[in-house]
Amino acid sequence: MNSFESKPNLYLDIDGVIYPFASDEETEEQERASVPRNEIARRLGSTCLNIVWCSSRSERSVSFTAGTEDMKELGDTRILDTRNVEDTRPWAKRKLEAIRWRITPSYFGEKAIKTWIETKFDAISADQKDNPLPFVWVDDDLNDEITHLVETDFANQPHLLIRPTSTVGISIDELTNIEAFAKRFD
Repeated sequence: MNSFESKPNLYLDIDGVIYPFASDEETEEQERASVPRNEIARRLGSTCLNIVWCSSRSERSVSFTAGTEDMKELGDTRILDTRNVEDTRPWAKRKLEAIRWRITPSYFGEKAIKTWIETKFDAISADQKDNPLPFVWVDDDLNDEITHLVETDFANQPHLLIRPTSTVGISIDELTNIEAFAKRFD
């Protein structure tokens, strides 16, 4: 195994990834693809990856989730602060006020408020700037725009992006892909 400093990071969302969203009609395919949380924790915990919680939840909520019995096998984890990323755009202060008061994005125009996925991207970028490492990012909200930003900004850095189906969470195939990526650095 590599030392802690050189191990790749696994940026892991919670809702829709570890905890799938309820579905009106769960299909057999969804049930087959779904992986129990304790198995996710066991398998990811046995890789050489640094587990980094990257969620829009509060730190207290993430800490609670990380400490649950079914997540204990992940081992040591850290929480990436996605709420206090410096935003240098002039409307940033208004954006934070809008979030606090639950004002819709249209209040400031279409691009005025960053989405949670954009905020997570900024937090990961800041984390990688301080200590660039190979990484996996698993988030059910990954979209084409963010994928393009990652592919552009981290073109020379090994990375893997995984977008689970939010009603399934991490699937067996996605979990296997994460393990294969990790083995490259073991």
